[in-house]
Amino acid sequence: MKIASRGRAPGGKSTTRVTDCRAPHLKRTCRLSMPAPLPIPLINNSDAMKRIIALFIGAAFIVAFTFEPATDKITVTGKLIDTKCYGMNHMNHDNEHMVPMEGGKMGKMPNCATACAGMGIPVGIVEGDYQKGKTYVLITPAGALAEHMARQARVTGELAYKGGIIPDKIEVKNDDGDWEEVSVATMM
Repeated sequence: MKIASRGRAPGGKSTTRVTDCRAPHLKRTCRLSMPAPLPIPLINNSDAMKRIIALFIGAAFIVAFTFEPATDKITVTGKLIDTKCYGMNHMNHDNEHMVPMEGGKMGKMPNCATACAGMGIPVGIVEGDYQKGKTYVLITPAGALAEHMARQARVTGELAYKGGIIPDKIEVKNDDGDWEEVSVATMM
């Protein structure tokens, strides 16, 4: 068994003295030139840790609320559609839709897209061919577009998610073939 004790060597250097106790009659003592470790005070102050954690949380909130993700601007030209009826049948891309009637038969519903948009069903825009074209949902109040359903439109805005546009500007073709801007309230 070895017993270690700390002391000071001549010249003020800190040393460790090791005594071998298995041979106490020899009283062997060794001097090591290695300095004794300095005591390291442990931080046991919970207030300091709380302050550090609060600082990190505060910094995270500042970064989260001041960071704006890059938005993709997009311009889409196509036909304004009623997303509910178009989702049921891609043939419902005009204002008159084929819908289930009483008795399970399909029948024509005049001004269906206008009525659905007026009730708040989201309006979309189909780019290109109504059968294979890309469809976007317009994230804007649908009622403002009700009277323009099934018309050619040009929408410029931010791509909010894949398939959703927050419009900055919506233009529709009038009867003369000219583009006119539609005033819509933004939701954001």
